[in-house]
Amino acid sequence: MFRRRIQAKLATLVLTGLVIGVMASIPTQAQESSELEQAATAIRMRQYQQASELLQPLAAQGNAEAQYQLASLYRSGRGVKQDLQEYLRLLNASATGGFGRAQYQLGLAYETGSMVEANPVQARYWYTAAAQQGMDEAAAKLEQLDSSGLEIPATEDISSGALLSAVLQGNSALVHQLLESGAPVDEVDAHGRTALLDVASSGDMVILHLLLDHGANPNTQDSYGDAPLLAAVRAGQTKAVGALLEHDANPDIRDPSSNTPLILAAGLNSEAMVRQLVEAKAGMNLRNERGWTAADTAKARGYTTLSDWLVRHGDKLTAGTSPVAPAAVAGVADETQWTALMTAAWRGDSDKIRQLRPKAAELERRDGVGQTALSLASRAGQVDATRLLLSMGADANTHQDNAYTPLMWAAKNGNDGVAALLIGAGADVAHTGADRQNALSLAIVSGNLETVDLLLKAGASPTQANPETGQNALMLAAQNARPAMVSRLAREARDINQTDSMGRNAIWLAARSNCGDCVRALATRKAGLNQVDLQGVPPLVIAASQGSLDSLLALLSAGADINQKTPEGNTALLAAAGAGQQAVADTLLTAGADIDQRNSLGNTALIEATLADRLELVRFLLESGADADLRNRDRLTARAIAEQNQSAEMIAEFEQHAKQKKGFFGLLD
Repeated sequence: MFRRRIQAKLATLVLTGLVIGVMASIPTQAQESSELEQAATAIRMRQYQQASELLQPLAAQGNAEAQYQLASLYRSGRGVKQDLQEYLRLLNASATGGFGRAQYQLGLAYETGSMVEANPVQARYWYTAAAQQGMDEAAAKLEQLDSSGLEIPATEDISSGALLSAVLQGNSALVHQLLESGAPVDEVDAHGRTALLDVASSGDMVILHLLLDHGANPNTQDSYGDAPLLAAVRAGQTKAVGALLEHDANPDIRDPSSNTPLILAAGLNSEAMVRQLVEAKAGMNLRNERGWTAADTAKARGYTTLSDWLVRHGDKLTAGTSPVAPAAVAGVADETQWTALMTAAWRGDSDKIRQLRPKAAELERRDGVGQTALSLASRAGQVDATRLLLSMGADANTHQDNAYTPLMWAAKNGNDGVAALLIGAGADVAHTGADRQNALSLAIVSGNLETVDLLLKAGASPTQANPETGQNALMLAAQNARPAMVSRLAREARDINQTDSMGRNAIWLAARSNCGDCVRALATRKAGLNQVDLQGVPPLVIAASQGSLDSLLALLSAGADINQKTPEGNTALLAAAGAGQQAVADTLLTAGADIDQRNSLGNTALIEATLADRLELVRFLLESGADADLRNRDRLTARAIAEQNQSAEMIAEFEQHAKQKKGFFGLLD
């Protein structure tokens, strides 16, 4: 019963579609008949180039007969360069457009395996379509297939991806045949996407019901966390949402940003979908990664009526939520306003992008935070999708609400393949975002040397300073301990000792980040080893206080002044003592630092260590020969300070040291 019902429904749909197609084509045929006749005459006269010039615009407008005639020229190479791929594309377009001769030829190709993989299911489908248009040769082919016993393949003979391909084509008859013959309904593609997920956003209800009736799982999520119900909501497919919910789709399934279908529907101001989901017991008060409920999302977008409705039905508003512009949440992926093209770009689904054939307006369409399809492909590191979108005319310098361009996203996420494509397409390497970052600074933070190299070769400046911090790319690389980048950038920098707004040069930042190799690379370029920041702190002192032993050793080896002082009189040893850095203190003493040097307060390293309550370091300094009897400006020795602090262990250490010292001198007596 079910099979007969579906077959009848499909037959009606096919016939209805053909009738509608014929009726709709009457005015067009009247307008285009002259051009088609001229093209036919040119072909008879063997003026193939003229024929192709007449057919090209008609084919581009969707004229099925013109597509068939032009396909024939591409197959033979007459009037155009021979291109069998273009022949097949035009033949498919013509057959899909209802032109009987194209349908017959396509059926013949699938039967014989000529230029396509032999597929008896597809052959039967196209012969049937051509026969319904009165083509006797197609009807004869069907009789031959029946008499030869050429049937729908058994399950084990169905090629991998056949169902996914049929759904992508929108071929409901083939989908039905494949499902009836045992094709796996939940088969996934390379991205983990099922046929049901693909059709949920297209709104093809015939195919969607076929898949659901054959047991498709409505809750399977792909590699990117997308699911049929989420896709249907984003695409605004109300009927698909209803069908999926009827087949037990989880109304609270979440995308990678923790959006539920209800939150997505609220963001689209779709009262119909919101009602569907609420009736399906979708969870109220669930929050996405922004901390927003569905009511919050609606209100933030200015949809106060829908927000109020949600609150009345049990949802809650976050305190203080008020309408905000998209720029207020700029940089956050806003799946609530993604088109099918944007979703395909994010996934890297090049086949879907080609199928959609986006025009300029669709390529530049933006979501709620200003992202285009190219922005999303670049952000996700989808090389093939980026290449395809650029070839279709996508703007390489588009930028979203936070002023991030596709190149900046590629640099931030370490996608050098995408970055190379964008640079080749003319992306501006110097563009800065609202946060004052540019592609080079983002690539440095991400740690991608290949992208840094690409950007430098494209003209990015290693000394272009952030207007707020004064920091350039070289300083940023040093601060993030990227030695290979520091070496590469230092070769390009005009001023190796350029400083940021706090007076710190690259070698100072490298010293603080404990990047010895960075220090060495900068030292070979004559960086200022003793250049102080605005507080008067030199690189060696900051390295000592931070415990940055590797950078300290590199500075000492390069010739940094071991006794250089801060305005407070602190040397590297005094700084290390106050910070409790015993290994650093040991290194400095070995390198020749004066163990009893004083700062402006008269404190020695021993006194500084005592003040900081560093017992192990005090013991080490005493054992290394520090003078325990020296007093600071307050006339206090280290032991006196320990006694003031009532530090029993520290006092015991000084007592033990005094006994040992007395015993030693007693031996001399």
